[in-house]
Amino acid sequence: MGNRTSSKGSRAMATAKVIHVDGTMEEFKGTVNAGEVAARSPGCFVCSSEAMAIGASAPCVPETEELKLGELYFLMPASRLRYPLSLHDLCVLAVTASAALCQKAKGRAARCRING
Repeated sequence: MGNRTSSKGSRAMATAKVIHVDGTMEEFKGTVNAGEVAARSPGCFVCSSEAMAIGASAPCVPETEELKLGELYFLMPASRLRYPLSLHDLCVLAVTASAALCQKAKGRAARCRING
């Protein structure tokens, strides 16, 4: 199981996806480092979805590190660096990411449904 998507007849180009605090998603097709992304959102840092864990603080991606294509990242308020993530926090981030990905998919005539 993974978070890659495909459509019939074509392969989508891998992008680094960044979910903003307001729930919008930004995609990067080329090289971009975490510092460039964070600089456009003062007071925020970039966190890799792969590195998040319950009971641990959200890990900050180093500013000089390039975002990896095919990976999902979150812009998080700097205040989150001081507090451990709860199960609720991770669930909220997952729903936010799902909604952003579905919104993007609607432009490709895909169907998304969130049960709740």
